[in-house]
Amino acid sequence: ATTWDIIYGAPGFNPNGKATQIQVTSNPYTLTELQPNTAYQWYVRSVKDGNVSPWVGPASFTTTQIPAELPFTEDFEGAINWTIVNGTQTNQWYVGTATYYAGSKSAYISNDNGVSNAYNTSYTSVVHLYRDITFPAGALEYNLSFMFKCSGESGYDGLKVFLVNTSTIP
Repeated sequence: ATTWDIIYGAPGFNPNGKATQIQVTSNPYTLTELQPNTAYQWYVRSVKDGNVSPWVGPASFTTTQIPAELPFTEDFEGAINWTIVNGTQTNQWYVGTATYYAGSKSAYISNDNGVSNAYNTSYTSVVHLYRDITFPAGALEYNLSFMFKCSGESGYDGLKVFLVNTSTIP
């Protein structure tokens, strides 16, 4: 085939229903005009002489963040540009109103889908909340500060903060 239909949308969409569909003539093809930090699924089918193959898929991907620039401050009140990686863990990151330092929102760990900032100590959970930030070239020092409210088991529970290249995905 020299022509392909690509259909994509939010995870779980029906390829025979409403979604974005394009026809392309290059392989590979790069989708453009996607939203940053957003999960997508896609299907593809070949087209030749007016005939189409069955849809193949779904395949999934998530677009990257647009890095924040320094100085950077986050109060979780506006659009959330952080990426949350919870998997199937019992204790998960949420952004909401269950607990906060100032304003009405914060990021917190919850074992009840974000309703409260409750934590189940009977389960081991490793989850990630991260934000890409652009550091100016040549600068040698940066100050980092944040408010951290924690209750957990001594010797077991904690928060780790890492500075890594933006190509590192937890």
